[in-house]
Amino acid sequence: LRLVSGNHSDIKQGEIVHVTIETYDSRNMRKNVGGDFFFAVMSNGGNVSTAGRVADHMNGTYSVHFYAGWNGSASIHVILVHPREAVHWLKTSFLPRERRIEWTGIFSNVTTNETSVCYVSGSTGSAEDVCEFGNRNSLGNTVFVCEKADSLPCETLTYTRVKKSSLSDAAEKIVSEYEVDYLFKGPHIMTKLAGSPLKLEIQGRHDSNFDNLQPCIAELPIPISDGFWIDGETWQSLVCRARHFTLQQALECLRGKSVYLLGDSTVRMWQNFFRVNMTRTMSAAGAHRLLTSDEYNVSILFEFPAIRIGSVWSEFKNDKYESDVLDSLQSCNIIVTLSLTYHFESWTNRSYMERLHHVHSAVQRLMSRCPGAIVIIKSSHPREHTTRYSHVHSSDWTLFQMNTITRKMFSGMGVSFLDVYDMSLSHYSVNDVHMHIPARQQIDLFLSFVCP
Repeated sequence: LRLVSGNHSDIKQGEIVHVTIETYDSRNMRKNVGGDFFFAVMSNGGNVSTAGRVADHMNGTYSVHFYAGWNGSASIHVILVHPREAVHWLKTSFLPRERRIEWTGIFSNVTTNETSVCYVSGSTGSAEDVCEFGNRNSLGNTVFVCEKADSLPCETLTYTRVKKSSLSDAAEKIVSEYEVDYLFKGPHIMTKLAGSPLKLEIQGRHDSNFDNLQPCIAELPIPISDGFWIDGETWQSLVCRARHFTLQQALECLRGKSVYLLGDSTVRMWQNFFRVNMTRTMSAAGAHRLLTSDEYNVSILFEFPAIRIGSVWSEFKNDKYESDVLDSLQSCNIIVTLSLTYHFESWTNRSYMERLHHVHSAVQRLMSRCPGAIVIIKSSHPREHTTRYSHVHSSDWTLFQMNTITRKMFSGMGVSFLDVYDMSLSHYSVNDVHMHIPARQQIDLFLSFVCP
């Protein structure tokens, strides 16, 4: 693959930089099909950076657009994350497979504990001698399945915990040695393109007025760039007119509100920002956290999703699905943020879509009875990969597609989208599911949608 120079001469601050990617086969012949997956970042070699928006022309060429947000030097780095062959294999051979992750279940009564193996299944009646735990309001036909314990009945399932090794174990079983060596090993994964980095100079004065951006409200159009890092700690959004909040300003913004953060630990990190001036009044193995402030009359509840991936034991009967939580809300003076990706990478597309569909219906019911409620959908971002198998079971392409699916499903119903993919990708720190510096900027975006 080659990075081809585009309109990178005489670039002025505030303009769009366009470069082209051309793809070739092993015989150095131009390819005429698309489907490859890239990361693209432009930076000044320090803490000023932005992500490129990649457009696939489906003919072997790709356009990448960057916003030139600063004066001075810039370098464009483009990385091939997955070739189209790996994307096709993930899409057709890996993601449709059931049971790509397992849990350990503990069945318990007063005198006895028995363990079992549990997993997610896309349909009921999938096997004999199993316990099936469904929720029509939240999962549809998908069920959580546990092999029956030796002597205890199904209703005694008490605790569950994911078997993290099962992610890699399942990937190893499904992917052949040839496939993992060819598709998920260099030079076909995380490969820097020929011609990268592409150097350029950004000149002139800034001709953009960020005050003219739209307020942060629901149903905003997707811009050609989500924004850029000014100094590695300050994110300038190009999506909407985002503000930067102190802790006191944040609490004032939320005064009188009940905030519900439903999802994974990336939104639990948001809650940690508020703990300085609020009281932690409830915790159950990290699954349910409630912060309250009498001074500001605000509460912030974090809730892990049921059937989650985590390192601690979960009380099965106390776990809550997003749809059920939304349906249980009585007050309308509320803010809801939903993070619906990281815990479901190992689900089949069908089961994931089914869960999203029921969340979508619950959001519709909530907004029907509470027209003033604020609902925000938070995206995922690229994560760390410690083994080549993690590129299979936790692919950044899969996360990107989940973001796309989520945005399509929830568009047109008055929710706000907080897309943090490019914000995290372009940051100078290494990609990680728990990126602490971008998390602070995510909170500013969240609050900007609450108090536009």
